[in-house]
Amino acid sequence: MSEANPCKPTSNHNPPAPVAPTNGQPADERLHDAPNAGPPAEQRLRAIAALLEQSLAQADPWQRNLGAAASDLAGIAFRLKSVIDSTLSETGPALARFEAVLPAIETYLKLTRQIDRLAQLQRLTSAT
Repeated sequence: MSEANPCKPTSNHNPPAPVAPTNGQPADERLHDAPNAGPPAEQRLRAIAALLEQSLAQADPWQRNLGAAASDLAGIAFRLKSVIDSTLSETGPALARFEAVLPAIETYLKLTRQIDRLAQLQRLTSAT
């Protein structure tokens, strides 16, 4: 009997799609139009894209790379969280689902901690 892989999307799981252009306007131009409009998943993706855009606009290459890395990790964490949520909402024994997804939860927590460390480092290095 094989164990469920909490990081592998199930057949009924649809991962959030990247923010796609609408009305002929590229996604990067829409970031500032309505950052809080739409479903929460789209809002999160726009916030992650805005973090990357803001980071890459920094003059200091160190700041650009710290922000870009934080943005990358935030994107991974967001997608992993949607897999965790999907797995926990499936039918079956709740404890078994939780045990199956526990490694993914631990990875999610590590990602969020690393994002926090990068944000702190970015604040410290921008103050000097």
